Amino acid sequence: MTAFLLFMGIGEMAGEDLSSVAHPIPALLVVILIFLVRKQPAVGGVVLVILGMLAATYSYEAMSRLPDKLQAALLMGSPFVVSGLLLLVAVAVARKGSAVSL
Repeated sequence: MTAFLLFMGIGEMAGEDLSSVAHPIPALLVVILIFLVRKQPAVGGVVLVILGMLAATYSYEAMSRLPDKLQAALLMGSPFVVSGLLLLVAVAVARKGSAVSL
């Protein structure tokens, strides 16, 4: 994702589109989030859940029809929320010292 955002930003800047200056900002935020998750997995999981809830709320409010609102909220928020919850579960399992066996 970071490489894609940087690629898009550089490509649009080469085409003299000044709006492309905004592309490296999310790329930088993704890199910061990666380092946060590596150093503090529990905090990273909570941040991901919060970001997912914010993205879902923003997407929900941006649409006008109810089916569009629900679809946008799920599409934009659920990847962050699911990733954050999985990370929090992994932290809890690691702290417990037991491995999950299938």
